[in-house]
Amino acid sequence: MYSWEKEADCSFPRLDDLLDQFRQLAGDHPAEADWCSYGRSRRGGVLWALRAGWGPLRVLAYGFPQPDEPLGGLALLELARELLGREEWLGQASWTLCPCVDPDGARLNEAWFSRGLDLRAYARHYYRPPEGEQVEWSFPSSDPDWPWERPLPETRALQALLDAVQPQILFPLHNALLGGGYAFISGELGGLAGRLPALWQSRGLFTHRGEPELPFAPELAPGVYRLPELGEIAAALRANGIEDPAGLLDCGAPAYGYVRRYGRVWTVVPELPLFLIEGIADGRPAELSRRELLTETLERERGLLAAWSALAREGLPLLGRRNPYRLAVLAHQRTAPVLLQGTARWLESDGGLARPATVAELLDSRYVGGYLALLPWGLLAQALRWEPAADLCGGVLDQVERTLERGVERALAGLSLRPLQPSLLCAVVIDMIGVVLDAAWADLTS
Repeated sequence: MYSWEKEADCSFPRLDDLLDQFRQLAGDHPAEADWCSYGRSRRGGVLWALRAGWGPLRVLAYGFPQPDEPLGGLALLELARELLGREEWLGQASWTLCPCVDPDGARLNEAWFSRGLDLRAYARHYYRPPEGEQVEWSFPSSDPDWPWERPLPETRALQALLDAVQPQILFPLHNALLGGGYAFISGELGGLAGRLPALWQSRGLFTHRGEPELPFAPELAPGVYRLPELGEIAAALRANGIEDPAGLLDCGAPAYGYVRRYGRVWTVVPELPLFLIEGIADGRPAELSRRELLTETLERERGLLAAWSALAREGLPLLGRRNPYRLAVLAHQRTAPVLLQGTARWLESDGGLARPATVAELLDSRYVGGYLALLPWGLLAQALRWEPAADLCGGVLDQVERTLERGVERALAGLSLRPLQPSLLCAVVIDMIGVVLDAAWADLTS
């Protein structure tokens, strides 16, 4: 079972420390690497990239696609160290590595990821912006079903960098929080799908066989899914009764969709967990059907949302417009009821849910889902604590924090899990990059 003791050796560097290490590395290799700025964030932070190599393949990779996902930044630092000592890779590709595309959001998450991985700290200090405020999901879109022309400053900077590089291979380096390993890839890479799970399994990770992150994304191999088109996302949400998916999520196109204007671009999105769950690959039948399990999950989330909404209505008038958590709280208040209605419609209409749930699905829905459903409570607590007159929020804040603490302990009591060493996870990411690079080189030279 989960221990509340922090794993101090499972921490990630603060963003400034990470960038300093990149800067030092480039300074140590002036003939091979260039450390350069490609723009600024909304709060004036510099957006940095390391460029290296002279080969014909054009590769671009970026970290912190979500600001609560620190693995990619560290994996790119380890990749840069390996690259600068590996003549073969430098000669095969021209590399552009962006350690952090959302520095403002990343700094809001440092309180949990820089102090040793601890799921209680994550719940209290997690921050993820609403979809339209996410750098990776704010690219312009002319799709009639999903129009968008409000890219963020960070997105415009990344867009200009992508246009300059026109990558043939793109690595948006995500990570999961709890579970097993999985990945999303572009359709052109379908032939590699079966090779990817072996990479994380060979280093001791399970393949995630709980509920898929995107149920409508086609599965190409166990734990490997094709990246969905915007139209497919819209169609899946409409099938669940959500009439205006683009209006509900209020966001643009993803980076992996934007780069298709350059022709064929191989895209790989790793999703390796920071915490590995025993049983997350267990396909044995559980004691209830998948519909019964997901209905249980839905009812729990409805109850949590009703209680959260009541407290949010009290707390929102206390939040100033400069509060960095305010928009995320407002977005959850607006979208969560609609998405739960969509889930209810899906449970009623999908005939495939009558089969028995698996042990992995039970663990994921009942316990992981129970934990993740509490994250909006942590977000609301942070928003209230951020206010200079936080003592005026005291009554609401106390209720939010008590509910969060009780709920987190209850959800994690049913799981056997352990934090994974960041160095191990970085090694798996580099293994995946190596497999894709080898395949691209073979394709280029065949």
